[in-house]
Formats: sequence, C-alpha cells, structure tokens
Amino acid sequence: MKLIRLLFLISFIFYFIGQLLWTIVIIIDKPVFEEWLINIPFGLFSIIALIASVKLYQHK
Repeated sequence: MKLIRLLFLISFIFYFIGQLLWTIVIIIDKPVFEEWLINIPFGLFSIIALIASVKLYQHK
C-alpha cells in the first residue's frame, strides 16, 4: 500500500509541474517552453497514475 501511495504522490507532483509550466506560458504570453515539453509531465502523470490505479485495483 505504501508503494501505491508513493506512485500517486509522484504522479500528482508531475501533474503540478505540468500545470505550473502551462500557467507560466499563459502568464508570460510568449512561447517560453515548447508544447512537447509541457506535455511530458502530463504524460508521466497519466502513466504513473494508471500504474498506481491498476496496483490499487489488484490489491483489493
């Protein structure tokens, strides 16, 4: 169960990083970061959250 909590924590940290990068680009109104660079944290969030969800489902 500790591994599942850790995976969810890591996934939401990646989500926060992606959201922060996206907010910076919106506020500055210049393409400081490329779009693919902003999508990397969101992609990692999705993959890690999916793994954690499957592990949580198998645990119950």
